[in-house]
Amino acid sequence: MAKESDDDFCSPNPPRSLLAAPRCAHVNRCLDTQESSNAYEKAKDKWNNVVDCPMCGEPQPPGPHRSAHAKRCGKAYNITPKELLKLMETQQRICNAKKHHNMVHTKAPVPVKKEVLPAKLKGAPNSSLEENLQLARALSASMITKANDENCDTSPQVKRVFDPNEKKRKRPRSYAVVELAPRACKCELDRLERLSQDMHRLVEQESLADIRIQCIDGSVNGHRCLLQARTSLMCKPSQTVCQSVEINEGQKIVKYWLQYVYSGRVEWEKDDTVRIQKIAEQYGPGEQFFTIIRTKTT
Repeated sequence: MAKESDDDFCSPNPPRSLLAAPRCAHVNRCLDTQESSNAYEKAKDKWNNVVDCPMCGEPQPPGPHRSAHAKRCGKAYNITPKELLKLMETQQRICNAKKHHNMVHTKAPVPVKKEVLPAKLKGAPNSSLEENLQLARALSASMITKANDENCDTSPQVKRVFDPNEKKRKRPRSYAVVELAPRACKCELDRLERLSQDMHRLVEQESLADIRIQCIDGSVNGHRCLLQARTSLMCKPSQTVCQSVEINEGQKIVKYWLQYVYSGRVEWEKDDTVRIQKIAEQYGPGEQFFTIIRTKTT
């Protein structure tokens, strides 16, 4: 028979008939409920001491933050310290009167007590009879498993033994993929691709352009140093100091040509190849470069 000291300390009516697992769950539930009640009481006390600001209406908890907020609002609304003190005292009396008549005294949300839901114990016995039945089923199931293990096939199993002295094949087989390009070459290609991307973006950056190319239907921004180095568009002495040059072609075609001059990229449609070829033959780049581009677009 259980002693009085073994009774449930957190409930006025301890469940003496519960087994170990349900009794432990009951104790944990009572402890969680007590912890939830303590947290609710602390939140309720804090909420009771909250006072709304008489100027902006913002809920203010007790402490130095309330005084700092009141001073800040007083400066914002041009209220003298004496009048500000009267407003705070009046607001405190209003809150006390509302609490005395069980009315909500602040705009702050009312704390809500958190309900503790009991954890569901799946398959837990509710009585000694159910516990004994579960124990008997577990014992019978373990005996059946043991008998099945004894009746298993006892024929010898073949196991492959690996020779630790066998050398591993390090050379690639004839069908293996062998990397032919050296790493240094890959690094160079990566740098060239990044350089091409940076030069391609330079076409769209109008802030760095220092010359304008006048087209039939508009104008395109360009960069004098690149045009002098890669094309013959700025070969004349009079054109080295001018602010604009003319190309008798559409704006889109000239922009495609500039993208190739800057970054070597072919990003136009097949129908535009002939028009871009005319500009390239007149101003460059050389014939050999454009032959490669023409083979890519066909």
